[in-house]
Amino acid sequence: MGVDRRSKLCGYAAVAERSSRLVQLSVVTDAGMTKELKDRKYTAKQLFTDSRAGATSVAGLGEDAYMGGPNALNVLQKDVSFTVSVTGGATGQGGAPVTVESLTALARTVLERLPR
Repeated sequence: MGVDRRSKLCGYAAVAERSSRLVQLSVVTDAGMTKELKDRKYTAKQLFTDSRAGATSVAGLGEDAYMGGPNALNVLQKDVSFTVSVTGGATGQGGAPVTVESLTALARTVLERLPR
């Protein structure tokens, strides 16, 4: 039941020389589930729901969305669950804070690129 077989990860580093900011996108799809998970009728929606305990909802994003800590936003859209997270900042400075709004903007970009 390894995570690496059911999720795809992409990392995007900042282009600014003085920044250590990293955006990570983790995507889980029903189609990408292992045979073992498919046999148990496990879905991306179930994974999304199982990971939600006590999380703050975010309205107006996908079918459902919630914050997975201060720097991560989880979104469900049809048979796809994804997480957008941002870490790091400007070297020697605080850098712009990670906000729900900045994470929402990133998630909207992902949603625009998902098959309809």
